Amino acid sequence: MDSTGFFERGCEARDGGDARRAESFFEEAVRLEPDNPVYLAELGLLKSELGLDEDALSILERAVSLGPETAAVQSGYGIVLFRCGRSEDAVSAFEHAAALNPDVPEYWENLGLALASLNRFSESDEAFSRGLEVSPDSADLWHHKGTVLSALGFRGRALHCFRNAERFR
Repeated sequence: MDSTGFFERGCEARDGGDARRAESFFEEAVRLEPDNPVYLAELGLLKSELGLDEDALSILERAVSLGPETAAVQSGYGIVLFRCGRSEDAVSAFEHAAALNPDVPEYWENLGLALASLNRFSESDEAFSRGLEVSPDSADLWHHKGTVLSALGFRGRALHCFRNAERFR
């Protein structure tokens, strides 16, 4: 089997809830194609999900060095940075991912969550709004936006967002 086959099997195993099996498939894909930033990023994310954040961070740093203009790599790096408590660095990675591919609502959601964790609520609201431009029926984005607006003291607007979140669940 080639690297693509191992990578696809890794994705299937991950999606099926078998993280250890996914890890072995991703590791084999990386062994066969060590300079593929997407393979490295998926392996790094999986390592983080397994609680191996330091390993994950070094793998994702390599992925970013190989594919700095790959939005999925930047997003994965941001997720692991955020999990490691490096929210400011995560914001930079999420901003980069969203700039590279503004049509992915998850990039805006991750950016908004990282900004909110830093109490940068106005900027967080803007990120959630950008995500809603792309995906107006996202219950999660509406809920996060409502939470941020509530923190900013905009109770009426927050209530509207929470109602939309319920409507789209």
